[in-house]
Amino acid sequence: MNVGIFSFAKRHNRAYEKCGSSIIRAKWMWENWPDAEEYVEGKKYDVVIFQKVWWPEMLKIHTGIKILDLCDPEWLQSRWPIVEIAHQVDAIVVSSKGLRDALQKIIPEKVCPIVWIDDRIDSKFAGDFKKKHSGNAKRVAWYGYRHNGNQAIPQVLPTLKRLGLELHIICENRLEFAGFENMVTYSEFNWNTLAYELMSCDIVLNPPVMSPYAQYKSLNKTYLAWAFGMPVAHNGDELRAFLTEESRIKEGERVSELVKKEYNTTKSVEEYKNLITKLCQKKGITLS
Repeated sequence: MNVGIFSFAKRHNRAYEKCGSSIIRAKWMWENWPDAEEYVEGKKYDVVIFQKVWWPEMLKIHTGIKILDLCDPEWLQSRWPIVEIAHQVDAIVVSSKGLRDALQKIIPEKVCPIVWIDDRIDSKFAGDFKKKHSGNAKRVAWYGYRHNGNQAIPQVLPTLKRLGLELHIICENRLEFAGFENMVTYSEFNWNTLAYELMSCDIVLNPPVMSPYAQYKSLNKTYLAWAFGMPVAHNGDELRAFLTEESRIKEGERVSELVKKEYNTTKSVEEYKNLITKLCQKKGITLS
């Protein structure tokens, strides 16, 4: 089986470091999948996975198995004709339950199966990094895109101030919040230094974003922090539960093991392989 993964980053000529979805759902996939590689123009593939890419001409050219991989509701945000696209591909793979449920309401199974394959973390990225927790929590981290931070962070600042916690923001652009300057620090997001930035803190915050698109998001930020043994607080109750050294050590051990077993990229690769096998059986295709 020969699999080419056509990433969003490649399609738009962007650096992978600027495209988180292309790292998680393309680069990490082919790096853990011996039969897969980054798509090469002019090369014939048994399977092409279009990672957040809609390119009608390319869909027509490729004669093998075609899979659209979505991590955002592009039919709402970018106005993709998703029903039309569904008739042109063999399956649509999505990164969250919210995306799957929404698409299953508008695309019949007989037209195109909608399959949820979660965002997962490459164990090589986490490597041997693991947070060593000590003492009561003093500093928490939030990381992500600026537009999400502007919505998520203001709601937690009063709680952090009451608890006497500092906030470290890791973002592509500086975020500032009037009245909280003395408790907030900032650094620019960089995949190469993310582990150090997160582990300089005690807890990672991942509160819900107040957006109509929030229901479609995966918990990849949570899984990534977990890979480093970092407790993640999604609300005030969880934040308060992780203030002590003992609670953070216990949670760090739990989530590290959970990532190894359930949220490792190798599991996504196996799920993709199983899907491709089913699609080939359905079309009567035999792959070596």
